[in-house]
Amino acid sequence: MNLDLGAFTRDILDPVGVWLGIILAIPIFWTWYSVTLGDARRRRNLIKAIKANPGQKPSILIVDLKPDVDIRPQVVSYCTQHAGLKDIPEDRLVTVSRSKALKPEDMEKLDQDIREAVSRLMGMGTDVTHCFYAGPVVGMALVGKRFANAHQIILYHHAADGYQNWGPLRYDI
Repeated sequence: MNLDLGAFTRDILDPVGVWLGIILAIPIFWTWYSVTLGDARRRRNLIKAIKANPGQKPSILIVDLKPDVDIRPQVVSYCTQHAGLKDIPEDRLVTVSRSKALKPEDMEKLDQDIREAVSRLMGMGTDVTHCFYAGPVVGMALVGKRFANAHQIILYHHAADGYQNWGPLRYDI
């Protein structure tokens, strides 16, 4: 038996390598497309849909931690001007507020108040909560913590012309 290494490489290994490369390229290109184009497109479409859809039974959560400022009238005015928000009844509007500046020793009580607000909203059977927040960032961390296992929450940020929808607190993609 005469073994010719060049003929073996050309006749056996080259075709096997070509077919193996073609077969392995398919999942590689599929993954590349999914990561670069597919997921990004789905994420953009999801955010657009979430921003446009107020929910089947929406609610409003106002967390006002700014001292000497009441944002509730401004939020109610904003909501009456937007189609998805103006139909939310007053009984599904929950407010957590503080009249004094937030201090570290107030965090436990604030966490308890936010937990009670979330419980009330979930007890009403709401599926989406539109959250209007004003105050230090640490308070928003408590809101995020309390809504981590709850329904969808949409964040609104105060801007010069009222409020701006910043999309969901959590992306479930």
